[in-house]
Amino acid sequence: MLECLRGFEAELVENEDGRYDVQVSLDDDRDISRVLGAVDTHVTERADGPARLDLDGRHYLIDPATT
Repeated sequence: MLECLRGFEAELVENEDGRYDVQVSLDDDRDISRVLGAVDTHVTERADGPARLDLDGRHYLIDPATT
């Protein structure tokens, strides 16, 4: 995941239960769109299930794209 976000200010953070989250600092709506596009591409290419995202207190799931 970090590899697909290398153009952004992203870091790996261990959470309370020992799992890891990727945190990304965003400046504006354009950054949000670019990060969502990068995550969508990553999830689709790895084809190993969805990515879970939290944005401003809301939860999202990005599933791999189907053709």
